[in-house]
Amino acid sequence: MKTLQDVVYPIAEDEFLREYWTKKFIHISGPQKKFSHLFSWDILNSVLDQHRFEGKRLRLVKCGRQVESENFLRGLTVESSKLTSELARGATLILNACEEMYRPLRELCVELERLFHVRVFVNLYAGWRTDNGFQIHWDTQDTLILQIAGRKHWKVWAPTRKYPFRDDLVDTKILPTEDPIWEGMLEGGGVLSLPRGWWHVAYPIDEPSLHLTVTIQNLNGLDFLHWFVNQMKASEFVRMEMPITEDPMQKREWLDQVWKDLSNSWHADLVEAYIAHVDGEASSRPSMQLPQAALDDVSQALEPNTSLQLSAARPLHLDRKEDPVRFKAAGIEWQTSADLVPFLELFNDGEPHRLSELSQAADYRLNALVAALVTKGVLRTVPLAPKECL
Repeated sequence: MKTLQDVVYPIAEDEFLREYWTKKFIHISGPQKKFSHLFSWDILNSVLDQHRFEGKRLRLVKCGRQVESENFLRGLTVESSKLTSELARGATLILNACEEMYRPLRELCVELERLFHVRVFVNLYAGWRTDNGFQIHWDTQDTLILQIAGRKHWKVWAPTRKYPFRDDLVDTKILPTEDPIWEGMLEGGGVLSLPRGWWHVAYPIDEPSLHLTVTIQNLNGLDFLHWFVNQMKASEFVRMEMPITEDPMQKREWLDQVWKDLSNSWHADLVEAYIAHVDGEASSRPSMQLPQAALDDVSQALEPNTSLQLSAARPLHLDRKEDPVRFKAAGIEWQTSADLVPFLELFNDGEPHRLSELSQAADYRLNALVAALVTKGVLRTVPLAPKECL
């Protein structure tokens, strides 16, 4: 499973995005083992056996409170008997950022990141008894709940404030007084889509339950405005000190000029410009390619049949209005000749491409640029499948 369509099936992806995503709650039923390949009890056991856990990576909660880590960890490793005892007494196990520990789940996150242009994380929740772990609450992010195994009883309420923030201008902690808009059992293969601000609570039903919470902190208007205001450093009147000690007329003139510069900077392509900025700053997930990646001269390891792919799940934003073309990737400013742009754009499909596919001619400029992009982590080499090596 690598796409949002696979997650929300049988609903069509375009319908889900248009009608529900960030807008309305929806419950989607599915085959019981629909998500079993994304994580499982066996994978969880292996993770707990083989990993060390720092900070809040592995947590237990009970009755709305966190269980002290010394009750189930010895240093940074799991103490099996103590952990099992806590879980048997009703604690809920939480494994944060579990996509980093299992590649099939990480691949789903990469595809979702490509769609939503934000880093996607997944937290795992495992419960056994009847303690709900958390009281009724709403989240600051949009979430997809994927039930892996077992069942859980959920209640969902409409938001009491649309698109709330934790540090909002109003009190966002007032509980809903209406009846839940949905109450039911989430069974294996089922999905809940919970937009930011929708109240919810989940109750284990005295049987093993395992679910994943896919966390997507979608970009919002405040994120966009913070970026836009920072672009206003180009305005002399924005950069200057406020005329605090001047007369009212001079204050008004300054304010009018600031507004004029703001208005002149506002244009129809700002959303695309902001997304290009966000994508250009995005970092890639770890993808080690040793020993070749550690060679002193990366260009020596690049051959015509070398397969290359974007390291991050973000496209390259290449504007051909000027030559040389300037773009940002992995937080670095790059520039290239306009005639090389079509070759770089091939990578925006997220698929691997051979170096020979980019240019039949041995263009030293392209080879040098590709080598630099590999060195800085924008591109990565992809091992060929056995049949491709022939």
